[in-house]
Amino acid sequence: MGIVEVQQEIAAVSISPALAHGLQVEPGSAALQIRRAYVTSDEQVAQVTLNTHPASRFRHSMTMRRLRGETGSSGVTDQ
Repeated sequence: MGIVEVQQEIAAVSISPALAHGLQVEPGSAALQIRRAYVTSDEQVAQVTLNTHPASRFRHSMTMRRLRGETGSSGVTDQ
Protein backbone atom coordinates (compact mmCIF):
# COMPACT_ATOMS: atom_id res chain seq x y z
CA MET A 1 0.00 0.00 0.00
CA GLY A 2 1.61 3.19 -1.16
CA ILE A 3 0.91 6.80 -0.34
CA VAL A 4 -1.87 8.11 -2.59
CA GLU A 5 -2.71 11.40 -0.88
CA VAL A 6 -1.01 14.09 1.16
CA GLN A 7 -3.20 16.46 3.17
CA GLN A 8 -1.39 19.71 3.93
CA GLU A 9 -2.35 22.53 6.27
CA ILE A 10 -0.33 25.74 6.62
CA ALA A 11 -0.94 28.02 9.61
CA ALA A 12 0.60 31.18 11.05
CA VAL A 13 1.81 30.55 14.61
CA SER A 14 3.92 32.13 17.35
CA ILE A 15 7.04 30.20 18.26
CA SER A 16 6.90 28.70 21.75
CA PRO A 17 9.75 29.30 24.23
CA ALA A 18 10.66 25.60 24.05
CA LEU A 19 11.01 25.68 20.26
CA ALA A 20 12.62 29.13 20.09
CA HIS A 21 15.93 27.97 21.56
CA GLY A 22 16.36 25.17 19.02
CA LEU A 23 15.46 27.46 16.12
CA GLN A 24 17.64 30.29 17.46
CA VAL A 25 14.83 32.86 17.37
CA GLU A 26 12.96 34.93 19.95
CA PRO A 27 10.03 33.26 21.74
CA GLY A 28 6.72 34.54 20.37
CA SER A 29 8.18 35.44 16.98
CA ALA A 30 6.17 34.68 13.85
CA ALA A 31 6.40 31.36 12.06
CA LEU A 32 4.59 29.16 9.59
CA GLN A 33 3.67 25.68 10.70
CA ILE A 34 3.08 22.99 8.08
CA ARG A 35 1.21 19.83 9.00
CA ARG A 36 1.14 16.99 6.49
CA ALA A 37 -0.76 13.72 6.76
CA TYR A 38 0.27 10.94 4.37
CA VAL A 39 -2.65 8.67 3.46
CA THR A 40 -2.38 5.16 1.96
CA SER A 41 -4.56 3.57 -0.71
CA ASP A 42 -6.67 1.92 2.01
CA GLU A 43 -7.34 5.38 3.52
CA GLN A 44 -5.10 4.92 6.56
CA VAL A 45 -2.85 7.70 7.82
CA ALA A 46 0.68 6.32 7.50
CA GLN A 47 2.60 9.33 8.82
CA VAL A 48 2.01 12.85 10.10
CA THR A 49 4.72 15.52 10.00
CA LEU A 50 4.73 18.90 11.72
CA ASN A 51 7.32 21.46 10.63
CA THR A 52 7.71 24.96 12.07
CA HIS A 53 9.57 27.54 9.98
CA PRO A 54 10.51 30.97 11.38
CA ALA A 55 9.00 33.67 9.17
CA SER A 56 12.43 34.92 8.09
CA ARG A 57 13.38 31.46 6.79
CA PHE A 58 10.30 30.49 4.80
CA ARG A 59 9.41 31.15 1.20
CA HIS A 60 6.57 29.55 -0.75
CA SER A 61 6.41 29.65 -4.52
CA MET A 62 3.83 28.11 -6.83
CA THR A 63 3.15 28.18 -10.55
CA MET A 64 -0.30 27.28 -11.87
CA ARG A 65 -1.06 26.93 -15.55
CA ARG A 66 -4.38 26.28 -17.22
CA LEU A 67 -4.00 24.14 -20.31
CA ARG A 68 -6.49 24.84 -23.08
CA GLY A 69 -8.72 21.96 -24.13
CA GLU A 70 -8.14 19.87 -21.01
CA THR A 71 -10.92 18.89 -18.65
CA GLY A 72 -10.45 20.10 -15.10
CA SER A 73 -11.75 18.51 -11.91
CA SER A 74 -15.08 20.30 -12.43
CA GLY A 75 -15.64 18.31 -15.62
CA VAL A 76 -15.86 21.49 -17.70
CA THR A 77 -13.66 21.68 -20.79
CA ASP A 78 -11.95 24.99 -21.53
CA GLN A 79 -12.68 26.03 -25.12
